[in-house]
Amino acid sequence: MAIAPALTAGFSAVTDPTEIEREREIVHDGDASFLGFVGAELSFRVRQAPNVELVYQLHHRSGADGTFGDMTEGSNANALGIRYRF
Repeated sequence: MAIAPALTAGFSAVTDPTEIEREREIVHDGDASFLGFVGAELSFRVRQAPNVELVYQLHHRSGADGTFGDMTEGSNANALGIRYRF
């Protein structure tokens, strides 16, 4: 079995923030439409199926302690899926 970690960092822009981000906008008088983004990933692959992976991803949107949108925090999302490599 092959296990591969990955990390992605950048920015996340949305037109409709999640409900928890809307609540935090009100509490912190911020704007969650443009935040920082960090995504951690683990993928699992077996030799018998080299083009197919089971993938777990953690998506984290963050105001970076007020750096983006005057937000001290954002939200997390967990994702589990299957990736097919063509």
